[in-house]
Amino acid sequence: MHPKINPEVKSWLFTATAAVAVSCAAAPSAVAQSSQQGLGFADYSICRTDTIEIPAMLRESPPAGKQGQITAESDVMYSLGDDRIHLDGNVRIVRDRQGILADRAVYDKETDLLEAKGNVKLYTSDGDELKAETVALDVIDFSGVMQDARIRFVDFHPTLTSRRHTRFEEDYSLFAPFTNKVPAGRQAKGSVPDLDAASHVRARATAASIEFEGGDYQLMHDVVMTNCEEGNRSVELSAKRVELDHVEGTGIGRSMIVKFKKVPIFYLPVMSFPIDDRRKTGFLFPGYGYDEKSGLTLELPYYIHIAPQYDATVTPRIYKNRGIQLYGEYRYLAENFKGDIRAEFLPSDDVFDDQDRYASSIDHEARFGENWDLDLDFQDVSDNRYLYDFSSDVDVTGTTWILQKADLRYYGDAIDFKVETSAYKRVNDNVSVRGQPYERLPEARLDLKEMSLGPFRFGIDSQYTNYAHDDITRVDGSRLRVEPRLSLPMKRVYGHLTPEVSLHSIRYDLENNPAGDDSPSVVVPVFSMDSGLIFERFTNWRDTVYMQTLEPRLFYVNIPTKLEQEHFPDFDTGSGSVSSFSHFFRENRFFGGDRVGDTHQVSLGLTSRTVEDDTGKERVKINLGQVYYLDDREVGLFPGSAAQTGSRSDFLAESTANLNEDWSVRGFARWSADQSELEYISVSADYDHSRRRNASVSYSRTKDVREDLNLDFDLPVSGRWQLDSDVRYTLRKNEWRSVALGVAYDGCCWAARMEVQRYPDGRGNLENRFMFIFELDDLGRISTSEW
Repeated sequence: MHPKINPEVKSWLFTATAAVAVSCAAAPSAVAQSSQQGLGFADYSICRTDTIEIPAMLRESPPAGKQGQITAESDVMYSLGDDRIHLDGNVRIVRDRQGILADRAVYDKETDLLEAKGNVKLYTSDGDELKAETVALDVIDFSGVMQDARIRFVDFHPTLTSRRHTRFEEDYSLFAPFTNKVPAGRQAKGSVPDLDAASHVRARATAASIEFEGGDYQLMHDVVMTNCEEGNRSVELSAKRVELDHVEGTGIGRSMIVKFKKVPIFYLPVMSFPIDDRRKTGFLFPGYGYDEKSGLTLELPYYIHIAPQYDATVTPRIYKNRGIQLYGEYRYLAENFKGDIRAEFLPSDDVFDDQDRYASSIDHEARFGENWDLDLDFQDVSDNRYLYDFSSDVDVTGTTWILQKADLRYYGDAIDFKVETSAYKRVNDNVSVRGQPYERLPEARLDLKEMSLGPFRFGIDSQYTNYAHDDITRVDGSRLRVEPRLSLPMKRVYGHLTPEVSLHSIRYDLENNPAGDDSPSVVVPVFSMDSGLIFERFTNWRDTVYMQTLEPRLFYVNIPTKLEQEHFPDFDTGSGSVSSFSHFFRENRFFGGDRVGDTHQVSLGLTSRTVEDDTGKERVKINLGQVYYLDDREVGLFPGSAAQTGSRSDFLAESTANLNEDWSVRGFARWSADQSELEYISVSADYDHSRRRNASVSYSRTKDVREDLNLDFDLPVSGRWQLDSDVRYTLRKNEWRSVALGVAYDGCCWAARMEVQRYPDGRGNLENRFMFIFELDDLGRISTSEW
């Protein structure tokens, strides 16, 4: 049996206007598009939803053999000698999981007509609750009428709404968590409360009358619906007539009007929508937008239900200044594979010299048996300006490359195999074609996992890559690397000693090689020995027991000089980062596969950890390290590279402290003993109190190069107001790299957000943008983007 793609929503009230209808001007392109998330952020303590108290007798399934039977209970039950039975006081009429509760009722045995009066409550088998003062109903064929009805629709999946509710109670004043302790009994971040799915209310409605024509069909007149909480009618959808067909799983609404704050904002003469899990082909809610370059924008999504595991959406978009764009998305889901295909096309863009513009993306994942995986991730755009013109995400507009790759993997007990093709498309005018990474067409890896040979461990890593480049002046060709290794690990609770010997074999088959040799090769032997000790002690601080460790480490590497490597091409190799403590404890000082750096060195490191004894949580970690070179390093990235003659590296210090459940700080410094000054320093502090209250500030400085300050935060001003920021500033040049400041309001059934952006335009300049987004929960979104 095929799995089903989850429908957008399950309540009949909202499915026709599901959140698939996205904003136009602020919607990311097909390349950058992600699942649309609602603007709502207020938690369960702010946006409390109603619950339906379903009587216990209706929650229980009837005993076997009694399905379909009607039972009646009341305080007083009598007959006046005719076929009519009178029930007074706490009337309960039950059939399977449907029921009617009332103050009094009269049942005619000959006509099977039930007339209930006084505080009438009718519960459907799904758990929906209908209230009225009177109801007349044939209890056999479920036909009749209810006047002045009030309806509450049940939510079968309350945790799948746009807001992630939590029980986490906090004071939403701006600085409260900085002065108040975290409340006791706090749940894990992102958790949801244990809501009763059978009684959670998704929406409410009123109707002048409801005609029941059997249990499978109802006709409602003068309907007013809302998904706002009790007492809030900010968003309403009204209709003159609504027909519900439960056999076909569809409904039809006529003369439907959407109102916000009692002001009509949209009208539909006729609308068809699904009323259960079955999805329905048809139009979704339109979207509106505006920006300075594109002008007024309108989109009208059309949803196509193909099968339970396949669906599609086609969306025409009209840009006043650009023309008409067509967007399409196709989703599929099966037992062993799933995927999403998106594309959009805008012919003859009037703002872009009448050029055709497009974007496309394919995301496919498949699994074959227990050991094979296939991933496909392809993205493409027509031009370098596409992301700047059609995306409102600052990070997306700053993209330099978009990835195009496919890989096939096998995971076995003895071997791992992977074959991959990858390419990068340039989408930034500031980067030349020559600076583009090499394409891998393809790359194949075959690794023999480490196996035991007595006390020894043996393994082989191998890699074959065919490199290509769009710049015809760059050398192309293939590279084969084979790295067998043999180690003797000796581990004890107090430390370890692991000598290892390996061979790094590199061989090329090249074209357009300026060095002249089309088949250069080298074999480099590598010997290393990693060793360390662990000392522990226990200490008390503030009634908590901590374990402190002192872990000295010595790492020895000996790699001979092979200068012929300097004439090898540089396909993917760099000198690596000296801003990482772990870099001191690698065999090869180069990253990538084109060089094996000669060295004769000893790396000394010292690590200290402070760990809570009861919980095992690491509170503080400090790393100190330096490398001492016993010989000069002569191998460089290019022919004639100057030898590195220093006898020692910079001194590195790295520390991380998890101060409590919310705060963590990190620092890194690189000190040059030769220059007697800091070459690089970075410090950062992260605050993660909850999904609504978090912040990160970081500072970094590289000597004579750059000095940056970054600030991100999400902070609540109150239960319904939220601030957020993403600021990147260059102190050395006293200029902004990018800025995004936003403020949002959550009305529980609607939300609004304003954001100011200053972002790079891909040509070395900064552009300004103002965005406004107004969203009705599950009904649609209206956006502007201008300045």
